Amino acid sequence: MLLKVGDIVSRAYLWPELISGIIIEEKRDRVDVAKELKPGRKPFQWENVTFVVAWSDGSVTEETDIELEYFEDMLKHESKINWDEFE
Repeated sequence: MLLKVGDIVSRAYLWPELISGIIIEEKRDRVDVAKELKPGRKPFQWENVTFVVAWSDGSVTEETDIELEYFEDMLKHESKINWDEFE
């Protein structure tokens, strides 16, 4: 999934209500674990990407890409969920 600023999204994890949000910022941080490794271990690094989302309920959160789903896709899946199982 290639998310970007301006995309309309929903939470991909279980949440009490289905609400939409808009990605308002993308944050990229380089994570380098060389300083924390034991001697003899090969250092490595990766880029950590998160998204700041303004939700329709007024809240703002920072989420990773695996925590978000396109809102349109979530609406397609919602009709197939048996919500009685979660009560």
